[in-house]
Amino acid sequence: TIADHRHWAGEGPYAAIGRSGTVGGGHAHCGALIYQGEQFPAEYRGSILMGNIHGNRVNRDLLERKGSGFVGRHGPDFLISNDAWFRHVCSRQGPDGSIYFIDWYDAHACHQTPPELWNRGNGRIYRVAYGDAKAVQVDVTNLPTPKLVETHVSKNEWLVRQARKELQRRGLG
Repeated sequence: TIADHRHWAGEGPYAAIGRSGTVGGGHAHCGALIYQGEQFPAEYRGSILMGNIHGNRVNRDLLERKGSGFVGRHGPDFLISNDAWFRHVCSRQGPDGSIYFIDWYDAHACHQTPPELWNRGNGRIYRVAYGDAKAVQVDVTNLPTPKLVETHVSKNEWLVRQARKELQRRGLG
């Protein structure tokens, strides 16, 4: 790990299940995303968000450069669910800077082998936006090449990457 901390309390991760809320929820993480959008306040940019399966939350750690790599410092949780079945498993940033994530939504978090325990009919998708942000649709395939090149100075990394893919598709990247 690059983290300088743990998201669980006590001597070991398994003994801490259900009592690690003040330090981040638990030891099992999933679906990391480094936020590179503009919709949320500037202090969110460059934060790593990851689902904490036992903690029913999304942790936020702050990345700081350390030599040729990074260290993750404990930040305030991004989201805490009041639903014991909440199981964040994947995040993606949308074109407007909103964050979309998948909630596996199951009573069991892990370490159960009987297949009949797992509910494969549940699951939810969320869009988390800051303030009164409106969802947008972006189609870079219709942009002229000079405009695609211009997008590379944008702070919206989603747009930069989409423009880069389109330039490559056109044989220009």
